[in-house]
Amino acid sequence: MTAEQMLHRLRGNGPGAVDDPAATWNLDDPRLRNQAVKASIEAATTLLPPGGPDRFTELGIFAEDESIPIPTIALLWQASGQLTADQTRTPCRNLERLSLLTLDPRSGGTISLHDVIRDYLRSNLGTAGLTRHNGILIDAIAATLPPAQPLAPTTPDPQRAWWQLQDGYLLDHLIDHLLAAGRTTSAEAVAGDLRWVETRLAQRGPTAPWTDLTRIDSPQARPLARSLAQTAHLLTPTDPPHALTSILHTRLNTHPHWKLQTNARQHDPAQRPCLTAQWPLPDSPSPALQRTLTGHTGPVESVAIAPDGTWLATASYDRTVRIWDRAGTCTATLTGHNTTVRSVAIAPDGTWLATTSYDGTVRIWSVPNQQVVAMARAEGTLHSCSWGPAGELAVGGDGGLFLFAFLA
Repeated sequence: MTAEQMLHRLRGNGPGAVDDPAATWNLDDPRLRNQAVKASIEAATTLLPPGGPDRFTELGIFAEDESIPIPTIALLWQASGQLTADQTRTPCRNLERLSLLTLDPRSGGTISLHDVIRDYLRSNLGTAGLTRHNGILIDAIAATLPPAQPLAPTTPDPQRAWWQLQDGYLLDHLIDHLLAAGRTTSAEAVAGDLRWVETRLAQRGPTAPWTDLTRIDSPQARPLARSLAQTAHLLTPTDPPHALTSILHTRLNTHPHWKLQTNARQHDPAQRPCLTAQWPLPDSPSPALQRTLTGHTGPVESVAIAPDGTWLATASYDRTVRIWDRAGTCTATLTGHNTTVRSVAIAPDGTWLATTSYDGTVRIWSVPNQQVVAMARAEGTLHSCSWGPAGELAVGGDGGLFLFAFLA
């Protein structure tokens, strides 16, 4: 089928035309694939009432692979199209009927967009449109929140009490929307406010406020992110739960930016009762420390960093191998060895892991699948392993040095 025939079919029959099992298109051709997507969406949007295509396009500002709460969309559409909260649901149902989004009625209603459709919408908005509509959303959210003053005279002014947001999507992505609106200074003021950090810590754990600051990645935000990363391993759930806030204050009290804010919060009657340190804590982190990772239940025997620097692997006495992302989050725990894992090595292409153990085995793991794909056994303990540039694997142990050729 030619591109012209495909476009004619899509424009005449809408998105449903692609469901014809008899149709054979070369969708491996990026040009034809992009034309098919464009024609399919444009054919569907012609069926929307006046203003519908504009409201649909505005959905491109929202985060990728996320469920977007309809009340949040209502804030945007009320500001951009004068739609009420109730009126917002009708366009959402129309867009679902045209297969342009997925609508979930649970928990007040959410929508989700396919990545291809989101990319199309963002392309239509363009850089200026993305900036403008993110700003419209931010202003609409701000209007729902009370004014707020900085905790200390020298700290940036957040202007609004952003930490009072209740919506999980907005808490997770407010900083993204501020940055997309070109409001870096506001993003720094929010992410660097101790009240915001407290809220994000309670909501998502220590990685959340750290991630907010690393997204900004400015000279003002970097030292704040680092101070949170250095103490993140101590900010785990406590009993009673509210004591976590006191721990946060105590651990940040040595940082020049946070100190003024922690002092202000500790003198807030709403934060009482609490424990405060009378002298500097003896276990304050070294300035060189980047982050402490926690999760293993035994000593860590070996560490390997991926060639691209975005993840690392650790081997432990607890018989497991763990994979960690750049944020310090454990993304996978590999089990199979029946005693201490002595060493771990990452292949030059980052696709495979090799591990050795007191159990006398060397195992090869697929990183994407997190499964053992090959294993060899030797007499005695195997202590160390290392990959060569051509995929060969050297293993050292009680029985000597072994060289394996790994054939994937």
